[in-house]
Amino acid sequence: MKNLIYNLNSLHDFQDYGIDIPLLNTRVQSTLEYLKDKINLIESEYPSISKEDLALAHNEDFIKKVLNNPDGVVLETYELVDNKGNYNRYNPNLRKKPLNDFVKKAKLHIAGTYLTCEMALKYKFAYHLGGGMHHAMSFKPGGFCMFNDLVISLRKLQKEKKIKQAIIIDLDCHKGDGSAEILKKDPTITTLSIHMKNGWPLDAEGVLKDGSVNPSFIPSDYDIPIDEKDDYLHNLKTKLEEIDFSLYDLALVVHGADVYEKDILESSSGIKLSKDEVLERDLLVYRLLSESKIPQAWCLGGGYGPNTFEIYVQFLKISLSKYM
Repeated sequence: MKNLIYNLNSLHDFQDYGIDIPLLNTRVQSTLEYLKDKINLIESEYPSISKEDLALAHNEDFIKKVLNNPDGVVLETYELVDNKGNYNRYNPNLRKKPLNDFVKKAKLHIAGTYLTCEMALKYKFAYHLGGGMHHAMSFKPGGFCMFNDLVISLRKLQKEKKIKQAIIIDLDCHKGDGSAEILKKDPTITTLSIHMKNGWPLDAEGVLKDGSVNPSFIPSDYDIPIDEKDDYLHNLKTKLEEIDFSLYDLALVVHGADVYEKDILESSSGIKLSKDEVLERDLLVYRLLSESKIPQAWCLGGGYGPNTFEIYVQFLKISLSKYM
């Protein structure tokens, strides 16, 4: 099955690294368990990701930090040090595996998203059970996202002359602030983000103490901020209908399941859609892109707790059925 991309080496259990974050890989494992009797699952061989590939989205200082102090980058990515310099949710004495494993795993997420984009160009649709690291900015990681696999993958394809124009459709509950920051002056990749109007990462001040703009507030090309009174599906449909999809060679969709009412992450509580509403959202995007004949690559994005796999399964049952 060339349309479903995954590599189990990209998964991790935080407890093995002395990290007390109760987020496991059950969403991927449960999705694969459900699909195993329905399609021929083949673990994907991912291409390697180079320093030059990282530089497609990230600046030299950040890449040097990754090379010279990978443990420090991991601590920053997963917010394991508080503002007083003390460990937060991290006990190195309980660590069974080296922290720098996370750098290798983050590169696997890039490689998986890149491969998914390649498969989408060939088969019109492909899905990556990984990726969606949309909070990583040009100069730093953030929000559990080390590298921005979305931007790196699309710019790598551009560099290889496989595409010219692309669009990122970000359906995660949280704003795709890293993608917006990196691509703010790039007219070749359009960003759309539908996200909580209030709440992380937009719960800080828009202007920092030094007078600079908080980079999380840099606008996407199309932002759809949502609060409790808004009609999520109507607002998304209306905005999508404004876009001329014939301009794009590829759409990369961040399939955020953290909008699901059964998602357990507290910072995702600003949007609560039913299972049926999430499927309606997903099929709205899938069918619009299919009708526009735009190759579409999908990746996971956020989704937390034992029930979010239901969101991936219900969508994959329909989207993959065409290719089985």
